[in-house]
Amino acid sequence: MVLIGMRWQELLNKPNKENFMKRFLLLFLILLFTPSLLWGGGVTLGGGDTLGGGVSILAGGTTNCISGTYVLGWNGDWTLDTDKACIGSTDTTGKDSALVIGGTFSTDYGESGSIGFIVDGTNHFSRYDQTLRQYAKDNVAQTIWMRIYISAALDADPYVIRLVDSAATTETIRIDIATVTGSVYAVGTYRAISATSGILATGSWITVGSSWDKGGTEKLAVCYGVTWSAEFDISAQSFTTGVNQIFVGNAGGGAPGAGKYVYIDKWVIQDGYKTACPW
Repeated sequence: MVLIGMRWQELLNKPNKENFMKRFLLLFLILLFTPSLLWGGGVTLGGGDTLGGGVSILAGGTTNCISGTYVLGWNGDWTLDTDKACIGSTDTTGKDSALVIGGTFSTDYGESGSIGFIVDGTNHFSRYDQTLRQYAKDNVAQTIWMRIYISAALDADPYVIRLVDSAATTETIRIDIATVTGSVYAVGTYRAISATSGILATGSWITVGSSWDKGGTEKLAVCYGVTWSAEFDISAQSFTTGVNQIFVGNAGGGAPGAGKYVYIDKWVIQDGYKTACPW
């Protein structure tokens, strides 16, 4: 940097036409390398190449995917593209939603200032399309984990996630937030069979999950925190074709009610039955 400065002073002392382009080039180099000196790092360019570390300038934004093992997940931290999900924790490409309706992404709806999604109406969701059983699968063991905030007991039972065969929309795997006589529960459903959690806390951030072991033990269970429900048999349940759409939010469930809502801070879909939550 000192050598560049000396050369700059030399060119200033020779203000001829030939030196104009040289001064311009030196100025560009100073601006390019200054971040590495100020922050102890360097510059990351659009292709992900790094000059020393430090400042990132990534085409399409940067990502901070959820740590851990999963096939698809979302936490709103994909810079410049808040609805984009991560295809695993090291993903650099991402999975865009095909459609967003009703709900809103905002730091007002996430935990600790992160971006979250609000469900406060009947059809408030983001939809992710996939090829048949690409990420979410109905024919093997999988687990869904979600970090949510429920404002209070709700007027009706909204969905917070729903895996669907678009050709037979009654064939679903989902998590509902159900209110029964003032108490709130998570309900995990595989087609016509459901499992219910213990009473959920409202007014605070909680973790809920649902897991199914199709093709294995043929069981379904739902989780609140670290406590799993009783298991229910799903051996008689199957999909005509299989899951090809993932709705995150309320796609077809009941309306939470005036001034009532569910926030979604993050979610993942993992392979395996009753897997460990990654957060």
